Amino acid sequence: MEKSDWELLTLLVENNSRQVQSEFFNRYKSFLLQICRIRCKHFDGGEQLAEDIFQNTMIKALNGINLLHKRISVETTNTQKHIKAWLATIARNEFREFLRKNPEEKKLSNPFRLKIDEIEVYFELNDNKDEVIEKPTINKEKLDAGLSLLSDREKHILLVYMEYYNPIEPNRHLPDNVIAQLCNQYNINSTNLRQIKSRSLRKLMIAINDKNI
Repeated sequence: MEKSDWELLTLLVENNSRQVQSEFFNRYKSFLLQICRIRCKHFDGGEQLAEDIFQNTMIKALNGINLLHKRISVETTNTQKHIKAWLATIARNEFREFLRKNPEEKKLSNPFRLKIDEIEVYFELNDNKDEVIEKPTINKEKLDAGLSLLSDREKHILLVYMEYYNPIEPNRHLPDNVIAQLCNQYNINSTNLRQIKSRSLRKLMIAINDKNI
């Protein structure tokens, strides 16, 4: 019988044998590789870069598995979602480290396009299926169509929220300094800010789910 995610996590802490590591690797490979491909697809040699970030993420995840195990317990609901969020966070940090070490790549990249990639990661992390299979990224035409429905203000606010999104804490607020900056920029209060974010996300999801696009 297949081990639960919690059982697999516990075995990694107690045993961490090659067999258990291989089981963890195979269970989360498709999900993590998809996340890495989303982040790296706009760069020259993006597929190889995605593979490199994928490998580095897996190594760091397995080496630091004790930290994740301490944060959750057998009573935790949806252990898989916690593991995916943790892997995605490590991958994001690896990607940011790549940009830090390669400033010429960051200069050539489109900051707006990189922020839009956060939307694709958001939908990957909110996949409700029990098994996450490797699948194409969100249809670009639908994503662009959805974004075209938003004003510049709505688009900017939504993308900032996506950048700070954490699926384990979906109701977590933006950092205070970021909220203050956005409110000051658009002359609104924090309540207005949340309303704009919710309205923008709703518009985007309607467009992405529209079969006529």
